[in-house]
Amino acid sequence: MIPSAIIYCSPFISYVALTWAIGHAPEYYHILYPIAPVVSFFLFIAANKNKKFVKPHLKVFWGIVAGVAGIVLWILLCRLNLEAFIFRLLPDSLSPAQRPGFNPFESLGNGLALYIFLFFRIFGLAIAVPAAEELFYKDFLPRFVDESDWEHAQRGKFTPLSFAVVTILFTLSHPEMLAAFVYAVLLNVLYMVRKDLFECMVAHSISNIALAAYVLYTGEWRLW
Repeated sequence: MIPSAIIYCSPFISYVALTWAIGHAPEYYHILYPIAPVVSFFLFIAANKNKKFVKPHLKVFWGIVAGVAGIVLWILLCRLNLEAFIFRLLPDSLSPAQRPGFNPFESLGNGLALYIFLFFRIFGLAIAVPAAEELFYKDFLPRFVDESDWEHAQRGKFTPLSFAVVTILFTLSHPEMLAAFVYAVLLNVLYMVRKDLFECMVAHSISNIALAAYVLYTGEWRLW
């Protein structure tokens, strides 16, 4: 029997591990990247079938509001570029890896390869990443930190310790650290108030779709 912690963590860990490995082969990034969201989302679907932690529904108004507000704050804070100062204060081991900044139009031209890559990149941003990250950071990690019998602990509840752990880990896993810190707090509060994992996933998805549109329009490839 697979331990429950592995079931909850596998979508997130697989995506992080695969994108880290793919980042070490930049010349094949556009070919290898689709592996990460496909594997991660497959593991998420399998995990949800086993644990049934997500029930899709349409009562997601506050998730949409949080998603829009969150990405507006994210972009504004990224434009300040305060992370450059923060990175100078951190040891190299705590500085997150920078994003590939891959420009598909420059690297792939206007052929089929471009549209295949864009499909999987947006699929990753809009579906796979929100599912994996919110499952890990909202449903698993707070309960795992706060309770020894974490599987039977109440969902949507944070202690000061678990709130801090989730916020810090989410922040350190993104090169846009200031924006990530504010976004983590926003979605933690959404989860505390709504106690709805699916609504957090919708918020995250809305944010990432808007970010993808912003990047494609402005060409700020460093943000995706």
